[in-house]
Amino acid sequence: MKWIIDGKKPMTVALDAKNGNELWRDVDVVGVSGDGNSVVVAKRMSAFWQLEVRDARTGRLAGPVRTSRVDRGNTGERPQTTPCCNTRTVRTST
Repeated sequence: MKWIIDGKKPMTVALDAKNGNELWRDVDVVGVSGDGNSVVVAKRMSAFWQLEVRDARTGRLAGPVRTSRVDRGNTGERPQTTPCCNTRTVRTST
């Protein structure tokens, strides 16, 4: 599998919401979610994308994304990812 097509690579450029100034940028990183203090990004590895939590202002690594381990039986559902240690998202069916 070829990751680079015609020399193009995914890149994230983080901008300040108030004045539009660039805060940081990184190649082979795609922004997934953010709350203003931290962002979840997917960093491209050799054969997969690794989710990371980064500081929204500096782009420095804040920690790995933790996934909740919920037994779903044979439903085929995947666990929900959460960016912090104090929160956990669990989807339940009705």
